[in-house]
Amino acid sequence: MNKKSLTTAVLAGLTGIAGIVSVSNAVHINPDGTGQVLIYPYYTTRDDNDTLISVVNTTEDVKAVKVRFIEGENSQEVLDFNLYLSPFDVWTATISESAAGNPGFSTNDNSCLVPNITSFEFLTTLFAGDDRTGVDRAREGYVELIEMGILVGPEAGFAVHGAGGVPANCPGLSSAFVGGGTFAVNPTDGTAPPSGGLFGGALVINVPGARAFGYDAVSLENFFVPVDNGDGTFTPAVSLHSNPGDLNPSLNAVFPAVSNVVLATGTDPIVVSDDWTDTGVPVLAVTASFMTDQVMNQYAAEAFINGHTEWVVTFPTKRFHVDGVQIPPFNSQWNGDSACEEVLLEFWNREEAQSPLGGPPVSPPPQIPGLNLCWEVNVITFNNGVGSDGPDGPGISEVLGSNLFVDFDLLASPGFETGWAQLGFNGNGPNGPVTHELTNDDSGNTYVGLPATGFAVQSADNAGLNALFAAAFEHAYARVIQ
Repeated sequence: MNKKSLTTAVLAGLTGIAGIVSVSNAVHINPDGTGQVLIYPYYTTRDDNDTLISVVNTTEDVKAVKVRFIEGENSQEVLDFNLYLSPFDVWTATISESAAGNPGFSTNDNSCLVPNITSFEFLTTLFAGDDRTGVDRAREGYVELIEMGILVGPEAGFAVHGAGGVPANCPGLSSAFVGGGTFAVNPTDGTAPPSGGLFGGALVINVPGARAFGYDAVSLENFFVPVDNGDGTFTPAVSLHSNPGDLNPSLNAVFPAVSNVVLATGTDPIVVSDDWTDTGVPVLAVTASFMTDQVMNQYAAEAFINGHTEWVVTFPTKRFHVDGVQIPPFNSQWNGDSACEEVLLEFWNREEAQSPLGGPPVSPPPQIPGLNLCWEVNVITFNNGVGSDGPDGPGISEVLGSNLFVDFDLLASPGFETGWAQLGFNGNGPNGPVTHELTNDDSGNTYVGLPATGFAVQSADNAGLNALFAAAFEHAYARVIQ
């Protein structure tokens, strides 16, 4: 059976899943940029960098949003809180070093936060038992925003901004979570299902270095679509609204656990839908949405302009696959220090010359030959000048200040200053076959690769003009479903 007929069969089969959901109610990456969940693939406070984030509510609804800051090694949460967005509101915050020199967040925005905080240092509570337990680990990572639902009860009015741009009663929202308050009794009272319509972005700015670049958040649509039972109740619940400080909802709260992936096959794109409910691991639907076999982008490392390129490669669901368990498509398990996956990197210069599969030597060599990405957030550098020492070492990358990086010296070998590269998750590596696959047992569909997202950033300077430049570029992807 060819790919197109297989997909048609899968779509046809899904229409009969207990009558509760159509394939339109399946989680997917929205190429239009809006959704219920936003993933900001990278933040950093290292090497004089600050990261500014923003989220926009494009709807007339009052949104309840879980804001979660996640460190980069194993995606342990370092801070979360509830954000309440007024209709058509924008919320902004800065991730930077505090006066005490510790990473944290701050905001001058008027939108309501519960708890009612304007700044807070990142926490290390969840690092217990790992090799690195200090706050330095929280200096780089990524950000996750999940729309929990819409406020429709009296508390909705508390979050609405007046003519002066100030919410009516933020303390009233906080009070609803204590004593006999509405949300203290039941956090889903006075709420409706999430409706999406959020988009956002981030700006990484280095003030001393006079350099900045921005990128867009990745949006997931139809993350939580409860079933209306027709009697005023919903299955599994009307919303995901939770108490502040609750580690839920996470990406494992996806409902229904059904994924949609678009395969752009020339002039005849197709949609592959799969139901992951029977696995008992709902987050596999999100993993499937991010699955890709290849990540591709350009690089520029011209010495005469002090050029540098760094790729951010983030696995937003990896922790659910490696933390205490080992679930495909990942082949490793978190050991308190790393969870390494062997991958392949291939290079071309701008004139089509190609380096051998596996690329030039990694500096310093990893524990086994080949390229390994060992963390939830990974940075691949080109002509960094300093090899990675890993999280415990002093070496950092030139642009992002990351210590979660591996470096390729393209000037020494093979002499490629500019070109493009392809990061592959399957193929023949120096240690034998590299395989990463996720198979849906019901359909037999096999998703090839790893769940990845990110971007590339290029920097350069003009000493004659005393000018520095930087720009971010989205990755290109090759998705393969067999």
